[in-house]
Amino acid sequence: MKNEIKILYKKNPQLAHRVAKVLGYRITAKRKEGDARMAYQKTQKEINKKLNTLNGLLTKHAKKLADDPTNWSFIADLQHINSLLTNIINFIKR
Repeated sequence: MKNEIKILYKKNPQLAHRVAKVLGYRITAKRKEGDARMAYQKTQKEINKKLNTLNGLLTKHAKKLADDPTNWSFIADLQHINSLLTNIINFIKR
């Protein structure tokens, strides 16, 4: 089965990781140890930038509500954002 996962990895790495996880296997790339750390840090910086952008956009969004306090679509926006954030948190908890 491991050989089939290796073949699948070449065609679709994401699917291969999912299959391996279900079967209890772990896929490791043939890279230097520092590469993973550097890639993780780079992605972490990107996420932090996006979180800062999100906070700024939420501040602007709140000002729109202040201008139109009876508009419930702003609440729906926040509920959707909250749901997406909950999904992200639940994903990273695994």
